[in-house]
Amino acid sequence: QDRVVVIGSSHAPEEEWLLSALDSVWRKIHHLKVLLVPRHPERFADVAAHIEKRGVSWCKLSSSETKTGDERVVLIDAMGLLNQCYQVAEVAIVAGSFIAPVGGHNIFEPVLLGVPVLFGPHMHSQLDLEEIVLHSGAGKQVTIEQLPVVMLSLLTQEGEYAVFKQACQKLTQEVQGSSLRTVQSLADNI
Repeated sequence: QDRVVVIGSSHAPEEEWLLSALDSVWRKIHHLKVLLVPRHPERFADVAAHIEKRGVSWCKLSSSETKTGDERVVLIDAMGLLNQCYQVAEVAIVAGSFIAPVGGHNIFEPVLLGVPVLFGPHMHSQLDLEEIVLHSGAGKQVTIEQLPVVMLSLLTQEGEYAVFKQACQKLTQEVQGSSLRTVQSLADNI
């Protein structure tokens, strides 16, 4: 059975760093599939060239007719599919957070789908989300160097994974409850 990890909203050179960091995870979990979703469509060709150069088995979503089922990386070369990718993931890595200029992306998206999230140290444009996710225990902030160890632990230690998964569900329920209370309060005052 395939294990699926999504790398979402990646920027250069994050694809190179993150795929390299996952090499040691692939050695232990042979059926690990990575859905790689670059942030900008104009980078699809560059990312494809990088994956090809790595020599790992891969395919583009748009060329699914060439898919063998043994691919380690699937390049999602279409826009608007990130949430669908998160829905099939065991773990999400939200990129844009491993390079300082970007400052992170929405780490709450996978959490709302019940998917534990890992993200990098550069979250200055998403400080509120960073605080909420870390405080709830639904995700973990890691460096590139820490990523393989944390990923391997999440994918092999069922108890640890369950704690993250439950934290995602609890946070989602709290957010939905808060939204419901806000709507009810507005309705009561109309």
